[in-house]
Amino acid sequence: MAEAPGSREILSRPAQVISLEPRPRPAIERRVLVIGDCENDSVSVEASLRFVGLLDKQRRFSTKTCGIQIVQTGDFLFKNSPSPAVVGFWEGLGRAAALADCCLHLVAGNHELEIWRRLQAGDRMGLSRQAERGVQALIRRTSLFHVVGSMLFMHGYPTLALLRHLRDYRRDTGRGLNDYNQDHFHPAFGNARQLARYAYPRGGLCRTSLLHDVADPERYYRRHGREVADLLGALGIELVVHGHRPERSGVQADYELGRWLPGIRMINNDVQLRLQGPGATLIRQVEHGPTDVRFVNRGNATLAHRTDVRRLLRAPAGPAEIPLSPRSRRLEGPVASFVRGRDFGVPTLAAEIHVATR
Repeated sequence: MAEAPGSREILSRPAQVISLEPRPRPAIERRVLVIGDCENDSVSVEASLRFVGLLDKQRRFSTKTCGIQIVQTGDFLFKNSPSPAVVGFWEGLGRAAALADCCLHLVAGNHELEIWRRLQAGDRMGLSRQAERGVQALIRRTSLFHVVGSMLFMHGYPTLALLRHLRDYRRDTGRGLNDYNQDHFHPAFGNARQLARYAYPRGGLCRTSLLHDVADPERYYRRHGREVADLLGALGIELVVHGHRPERSGVQADYELGRWLPGIRMINNDVQLRLQGPGATLIRQVEHGPTDVRFVNRGNATLAHRTDVRRLLRAPAGPAEIPLSPRSRRLEGPVASFVRGRDFGVPTLAAEIHVATR
């Protein structure tokens, strides 16, 4: 049999040694900025974003913080008078965040669910038809909760009923926890009885409710804390950040109820932005590594602290730095226009804006 042309040359080449050792992967780093209950106040939200360096003095989104996830943990609207201007603020912020390779996740609070219920019942709450549609569209894109790594962000306290339900959901479907929003919470907007399961009712507990307004958290977690901690651990959650219960001091409650929740760090981030001014929880978590938490509130808004929190949120330097997409490089103009809702040329789809469902 004739040799193929060039076969002797190929056989004469020295063999190449291919290493089978797996290449080390860079550690996954997650950076999250959490805003609590603001109830129609976009001014304090913007002040918080400027303090931590996400927005500059010209209200431009900083490229130094690309890759950050911004989570708002509910009650971004005031239940008795939802503001169309605030709806435009959050929609515009979502577009601007997407352009800067960041994500905005809005969690539904009891205020948003109450507004939805009243609008569906025919109470227009003083809104024009167009404003009413805008409010409903934004609420419908919210999520019941959002999970990042081992961190859970939700509006109120995690209850036994919800955590048992999530445990069963993951066991039966094999899907991630965030998929629950798409599979169960979103469809509930079309069914008043189903949506009532998540509405944080007060007073006596309803058998069908998965969430309720925990009137006495210390008593509740003293009784159920160990099982709550076990369920959170089984779901891979080590840190919970919530709002809903005002901290009248204006300072975040860290390791809240830790005596009753072994192995779980809980943070109450409701610092009453509407009354107290800027406030946020900042988290930098390295997978299989440390979780660094910083707070912003009226008691620590100093120049030195501002430098510290900006360093925490800054994108990793060197080879691990997150590259900017072509969309991000177009972000030249001021982001002040996001308050007015100017279109940046990005489709206002939930998937593009990264406003997750709750």
